[in-house]
Order: sequence, then structure tokens, then C-alpha cells
Amino acid sequence: ETDRLSSLIGNKESLLRDKRREADELSAQVMGRMAFDYASPYKGFDRNKVKGTVGKLMDVKDEQTAIALEVVAGSKLFQVVVDDENTGKALLEKGRLRHRVT
Repeated sequence: ETDRLSSLIGNKESLLRDKRREADELSAQVMGRMAFDYASPYKGFDRNKVKGTVGKLMDVKDEQTAIALEVVAGSKLFQVVVDDENTGKALLEKGRLRHRVT
């Protein structure tokens, strides 16, 4: 009986390690999509005008809330927040964005 339980525990621990690895890989993929890289559109550009992607600006602690937010917001989580339309226009025209964003 003890051997059977030890084997069962070992299998569950292995499964847990695999699931954690999967979760880490998925998290890395999402964070990669959240990355927003750009070149300054002009000399002296104030990078503080670019706030970041919607998803990176939020910190959701509750897993159920995070899932609900992902379902409702979808791709809008990857949109970039800037201080005004002039900053957005400068980034889109001259910011050499890695990904097309809105």
C-alpha cells in the first residue's frame, strides 16, 4: 500500500511540474505579446508619454477576474496607451514599431 501511494504521489508531482512548466511557457508567450518596443519618433521624445499596453498597466490578483477580463477585453489588452493623440500619431508614423498597434 505504501509503495502504491508513493508511486501515486510521484506521478502527481511529475504532473504538477509539467503543468507549471506549461503555465510558465504560456505566461512567457503572453508577456512577449505584451512587449511594446519602439524607436523614439523624434529627437528629444519624452518616453513617459507612452504608458504601455493596457494589459501591462493592470495588476489583477484574482485568477477568475483575470480570466473574465481576458474574455471581455480580448485583443484590446494589447493596445497601447499614450498621453494624447499627437504622441500616438508620432509613434505610428515614425516610431518604427515592432508590431502594428492601435
